[in-house]
Amino acid sequence: MHPRVVATMHPGRRRVLAAVGSLTASLALPVRAQSSRTPSAGGGGGHGLVLPRAPAPQWPVTDVAGRRAALAARLRGRVTAVQLIFTGCSSTCPVQGAVFAAIAHRPPAPDIRLLSLTVDPLGDDPKQLKAWLGRFDAPSIWSAAAPQVDQVEPLSGFLRGAPARTDTHSTQVFLFDRDARLAFRTVPNPTPEHVADLLKQLAAHGLSARDVLVDPAPFGQMSEPTAQEREVQRRHAEAAEHQGPSVHGERSAG
Repeated sequence: MHPRVVATMHPGRRRVLAAVGSLTASLALPVRAQSSRTPSAGGGGGHGLVLPRAPAPQWPVTDVAGRRAALAARLRGRVTAVQLIFTGCSSTCPVQGAVFAAIAHRPPAPDIRLLSLTVDPLGDDPKQLKAWLGRFDAPSIWSAAAPQVDQVEPLSGFLRGAPARTDTHSTQVFLFDRDARLAFRTVPNPTPEHVADLLKQLAAHGLSARDVLVDPAPFGQMSEPTAQEREVQRRHAEAAEHQGPSVHGERSAG
């Protein structure tokens, strides 16, 4: 970006871009690229194209303003990138936030949207999610929301294409088309450039195997979960067991 453009930016935005640049330089690791030619079915897991595209569930999520709406309704109308985070995460979530910040401040297309979903609705209320977005000076195209406690595991499983069990967090990014259908799962820790390119392709003409032949090196490195993160997983597992399972597409009572 030209220095004159950076100089005219809001100070908070300049700090975010500087942080993203530092993370890119210090965390990107040279690893062998992995092929993503092979599409994954809606329930097949892994990464790459999702064929057939999987409609988003109707489970409600609550945004930073306290508004509750079905996830599918929030996704419909724009190409959307979704990530799984929680505000108490100190290992990978700051890197995930930096990835979305880089995209949000330099969107690759005019009609894209970013959505961070917490996997810790017991600990992340709207105020905390709003504060988390504030760390990255998030513009209006980037929002955050919380699912219901008993729907965290099935939602994570839907996004990842495999049963989540108690490990509901993921550093992948999940791309939805304008009809709120899951179209693509990235590798863990994708770079901002890779996600931005996929969003641009999906917004322009959809995605095909020739658009995404190779996945780039990961952005950052997964570390072992902290004690706080293990505690969140434990509390979530207990809460989900207490409330019982929910069925895809159905709203839970209460």
